[in-house]
Amino acid sequence: MASFNFKNLADSLALAAGLLPVVSNAVQVVEQPGLSGSQKAQAVTQIALGTLNTVSPGLQVHGLDINALIQGIIASVVQGFNLVGLFKHSTPTPAPVLAPASTEHSTNK
Repeated sequence: MASFNFKNLADSLALAAGLLPVVSNAVQVVEQPGLSGSQKAQAVTQIALGTLNTVSPGLQVHGLDINALIQGIIASVVQGFNLVGLFKHSTPTPAPVLAPASTEHSTNK
């Protein structure tokens, strides 16, 4: 049975916290019409990896896939931006159509 390594967890969380503002800014920079989601994600990944290589060349955290971490951060940031309406979609999803409310009131006699 493998033992849990709190140092690796702490290192991973510190790395994610450090990458969050980099990824957040990069997501906003690459948000352009005409680019696919995968092209944008690839550009943000390259920016984040470039930043990491500049700040900490050769950084490795045992058992951590840095690319997977970056992809997870990208997905979370984009989802958050979509939820708050920061990104405008070219074809908005229409609101669901609700049936009109009945004007008759039923009474139980």
